[in-house]
Amino acid sequence: MKVTFERSGGFIGISQRLEVDGDSVRISDRRSRLERQRPLTQEEQARLSAAVKAVEGVPPPEGERGIADGFALRIELPGQQVSLDTLAVPYGEGDGSPWGTLLALLDGLLEGSLGAKPRRPDLIDDALLK
Repeated sequence: MKVTFERSGGFIGISQRLEVDGDSVRISDRRSRLERQRPLTQEEQARLSAAVKAVEGVPPPEGERGIADGFALRIELPGQQVSLDTLAVPYGEGDGSPWGTLLALLDGLLEGSLGAKPRRPDLIDDALLK
């Protein structure tokens, strides 16, 4: 399964990309010129697969566009491409909705692969960050 998650904008103008292809994850951060690749654990693969399956047929939330200092998110899933902003879903919180869960998982994988702590560690499983 191939999944791409891009996050750009914010106060400091970040541009980050997470690409999952099969059993590996590759991240890049244009601002810091950082690129990393690592294998996905079987647990990460299973959770991501379940989260992607859960959003099939579920319309993404809608929200306002062009939010000052907000993040623009782009997600490519098998057969689907979605653009969201940070106010469209409880970004990074994993509210239990299919899209909230997927975004929390992708956010945790990206932040963990960058070596940063997630913004809400109590809501993202530590196993995702290893």
